[in-house]
Amino acid sequence: MKTHCPECDTVLSVTPEQLKARGGKVRCGVCHTVFNALDYAVSQQSSSRYAVRHEHKHEYEHELYHDDAYDDRVYRDEPYIRDSLDDDRVLHDDVDEDYYVRSNSRRRSGGVFWVLAVFILLLALVLQGAVVFRNQIAHYFPSSRAVLIQLCSVARCELGGTRSIEQFVLKNVSLNIRRDVPADSTKTALVLQATLVNKENIPAEWPSLVLSLKNERGQLDRQRIIEPEEYVVSELRMRPMVALSEYDIRLHLNLLGTMATAYELKPYYEE
Repeated sequence: MKTHCPECDTVLSVTPEQLKARGGKVRCGVCHTVFNALDYAVSQQSSSRYAVRHEHKHEYEHELYHDDAYDDRVYRDEPYIRDSLDDDRVLHDDVDEDYYVRSNSRRRSGGVFWVLAVFILLLALVLQGAVVFRNQIAHYFPSSRAVLIQLCSVARCELGGTRSIEQFVLKNVSLNIRRDVPADSTKTALVLQATLVNKENIPAEWPSLVLSLKNERGQLDRQRIIEPEEYVVSELRMRPMVALSEYDIRLHLNLLGTMATAYELKPYYEE
């Protein structure tokens, strides 16, 4: 029998065997359109009409394509979809899900370990820095002193005192010529007496003392800086001055020239 392609109107010759093989479905050899040959069968009169209308086209007899892969994909029954899903299920039946669970668990455990290790290292660095720079931290941040004291008790270190001149007061200050030393026209032997008071409830580093001598007009004549090593005994000098404490000063001095008419003594910290 003869049929024509509904897409390009090409007339094709089909054998009974070809009709039985695919239930009447064929594929056009020109445009490759798949159609039912019985639905588009051509009678003898129609065949001549198609031949006249398509003189420029060739008539293909027994030249239908037989692409097995294509035919299987087009004509396979609906169970093909279900079978493919079953194949996927069978292919994945041998997957070791416990292996992936164990791998993910080990990966999470390793990440937590490294996070903890980094945190501990950072904490150790912060604590070490706090111990090394404890005195500077206590000076600039007085509120941290209590925490630093506890840290030093664990690290077995000593916390130095603050460096605030405002927490010191000098009282009972006197400067007199020594009577037990013979008079000398080139220098004057003096004895300095005073009481240094730490009025705050915070230990403090021992300050230096500045002794200023003035002339009759009240102008500065001479000045002498007295270091803690000169007026503090060695047993106390290694530790800060105790909070709310007093320390009596008695120091012998030799000043060039004659005695000044006025003097002033003040605590002092070198920057």
